[in-house]
Amino acid sequence: MTIPNGIYFIEKTEVQVLTFQNNEEKSFVILIESDQTWIVKETSDGNYTIQNKGDGYFLAPVDKQIYENNHLVSKRDLFEWRIQPSSVPGRFHIVVPGGPVDGREFAVDLALELIIPPKIALRSLRDEDPSQAWFFRKVD
Repeated sequence: MTIPNGIYFIEKTEVQVLTFQNNEEKSFVILIESDQTWIVKETSDGNYTIQNKGDGYFLAPVDKQIYENNHLVSKRDLFEWRIQPSSVPGRFHIVVPGGPVDGREFAVDLALELIIPPKIALRSLRDEDPSQAWFFRKVD
């Protein structure tokens, strides 16, 4: 199953959605109750871009190097993601494409810091862990 191109809320729960902390470049991505929506668009190679509909910034890691707990931020430059089904029907993992880095694949998940609101970061992909998956709720 793939995600059709469109505008979505990207949710952990019905009220917690991926959100840029503010409307400037390199703003942290957090998980809160929000009305921010995302333009999800498939690229020619089967990956996806995830762009904030409100400010036009792309969802991307803060550093180009891929590693555990690399926080996600808003960036002007597009970044591609692989969106793959999880073990829970209708939920998906958002994964860095290109295969393992140092033997691991990395996916969008909660950062290691236990703060409120939670920040979002790259974490080692856990295919069978439903808590790491996201629901893409299409905006009509």
